[in-house]
Formats: sequence, structure tokens, C-alpha cells
Amino acid sequence: MASIRRLYYLECVQEAMHYALNQLSEAAPQWVQERAPLEWYERYGSRAGRTRDWTAAMLNLSSDQVQTAMDYIHDHDTQVNTEYDAIMTRIRKGNPIEVEAQLRANREKVKARLADQETTSR
Repeated sequence: MASIRRLYYLECVQEAMHYALNQLSEAAPQWVQERAPLEWYERYGSRAGRTRDWTAAMLNLSSDQVQTAMDYIHDHDTQVNTEYDAIMTRIRKGNPIEVEAQLRANREKVKARLADQETTSR
């Protein structure tokens, strides 16, 4: 069960990174291209094609451990999907207003710093 929880947490972290990099890429694409390592695009860019062995490598687990977790998920499909749906509902609900306000303010700070860096580097 702990391995399943770790898989779940990893997926949440990957989704958060995917979202954050997409948002940052929209706000400051040049900055992201200059700083984001190529492996980030491979790791966080696409969700398709993840295999048991890929998951094992990401979590520092054996392929057998991941297979056990996958079998558990398959055998407890209803329970797992119910929990997944609850998590997705929380994600779709979004952040509280004050968090969104802070995110907007931080985006503006990043844009200003990038503009300042661009001006001073010329």
C-alpha cells in the first residue's frame, strides 16, 4: 500500500510540474527554454508511454514492486478510481481566491525580473 501511495504522490508531483512548466512557458517561453534541462521535457512533457519499468526507475523501486502495485490497482479498480476522482475534483475546483491572487502577483514579479534582466544584459 505504501508503494501505491508513493506512485500516487509521484503522479501528483508530475502533474504539478507539468502544469507549472506549461504556465511558465506561456508567461516566459524564452526564459524556460534557456533554463529548463532537456530531461524535464522528457519527464514532464508527455504522459503517454509510461511503462512499469519507467515507473520503477522513477520511484527507485523494482519492476516487481511496481507490478504488484499495478495488480492492486487493477484488482481494486472501483476503490482506486473513486479516490482518483476525488483528487481530480479537488484539482478542478482550483485554488482559493487568495492563492490565485498570490500566483498572479508572483507571475508579474517574474515578468518584471525577466524584463529587467533583459534590459541590463544589453
